[in-house]
Amino acid sequence: MMAALGVNTFFTGTDASSIAVSSQLHSNVNYIAAGQVNGQQQINKGDNVNATAIGKLADTTVTISTVWKTTSNQTISQYYASLVTTVGADTKLAKTNSDYHSTLTSDLSDQVSSAAGVNLDEEMANLIKYQHSYTAAAKLITTADQMLQTLLGMKQ
Repeated sequence: MMAALGVNTFFTGTDASSIAVSSQLHSNVNYIAAGQVNGQQQINKGDNVNATAIGKLADTTVTISTVWKTTSNQTISQYYASLVTTVGADTKLAKTNSDYHSTLTSDLSDQVSSAAGVNLDEEMANLIKYQHSYTAAAKLITTADQMLQTLLGMKQ
């Protein structure tokens, strides 16, 4: 309840981007309970049992269960290091796969374009060929028409 009221809290901020150590702790370190309460409900000056125990947590072996149904016994520092390594390796693999697939897509697109694309030189040659064929057919029809006109003119 004290933390909800903002009393005796170690940190300020609402999320990871704004977290900071409370200004009260900067001004008075006596707010930090570094020692333990003895049998007479007193804390001895200079007692750092709690602070030492917190410091040792980084090197204490714990059982870590993950969402992938794996369990391991290792220190928090070791787990963090392996997690960072895994994330880095997965990121590198994802980037490599992305680059590979982008290159593959580009290459396949080029191959499709070369197979199905229009070759302008070939199309121009075909156009000229068809134009000459049309001109020759037109001359043939003109010649046949002139021959018929000449034949009809001889009969009269």
